[in-house]
Amino acid sequence: LRPIDPRGSIGRRGRREGLFISHKVSNAEQSVNSIDVRRAVKAQIATLGTSYLDLVSIHSPLTDTKRRLASYRALLDLRDAGFVRSVGVCNYGVSHLKEIEK
Repeated sequence: LRPIDPRGSIGRRGRREGLFISHKVSNAEQSVNSIDVRRAVKAQIATLGTSYLDLVSIHSPLTDTKRRLASYRALLDLRDAGFVRSVGVCNYGVSHLKEIEK
């Protein structure tokens, strides 16, 4: 593995090739307003200097149901628009998974 500058530049000068880049949406970034979630993910994409992320996950289910579902839907919208290749969740229990399965 090669070191990556945390200030960005992953996607510049062809350095994106061969990297799998993921991001976790924090509890603070989760929102019932999908625009806020999309803005946070797009800001991360810009910071990293790439055109898309391979995986974006919701980091934790420690928010309310409305925020979790709206955030998940926003990530699916980003996937459909080509900003994210895959969407996932972390630290979810069975009850939380059943929420998004509906």
